[in-house]
Amino acid sequence: MWRNKSTRLKAAGIDPLVVKRTKEKETEQAGINTGEKCKMQQTWIPSQPEKLTPRHGTGGNPQTFTRLLKIVYILYSVEAGIFLLWLPWMSFWDTNYLTYAYPQILPVITNPFFKGGVLGLGIVNLMIGIHEVVHFKKLAKGFFQR
Repeated sequence: MWRNKSTRLKAAGIDPLVVKRTKEKETEQAGINTGEKCKMQQTWIPSQPEKLTPRHGTGGNPQTFTRLLKIVYILYSVEAGIFLLWLPWMSFWDTNYLTYAYPQILPVITNPFFKGGVLGLGIVNLMIGIHEVVHFKKLAKGFFQR
């Protein structure tokens, strides 16, 4: 096969210098900077990714970040549990946009067994939140340690 573009052009009977000059003129006319004319700063991309280690002065202790994540998760679990315990028994549950748009689902939503299932999900979320609070100190140390 052909080794490079210039040998292919020579074999076809075309002078490679003419092609190069024509290409340079086309790029100049189009307003495109090439090679030596381009003064854009190039960024260096490392071949191997750096190890993920906490930098000094940018957040400190990784346990602080872990504890913050745990606190957010605990708050979410408790809040979702209370919301799912409370919502099925309020009047908003029966009269909302979803029941007006799709009246076929009203018998399912107002069914006490369905409400009990949603209440059960709320209890599960509360239990998860309580479990996380009880085991907060023990589990907060082990997330990002190597």
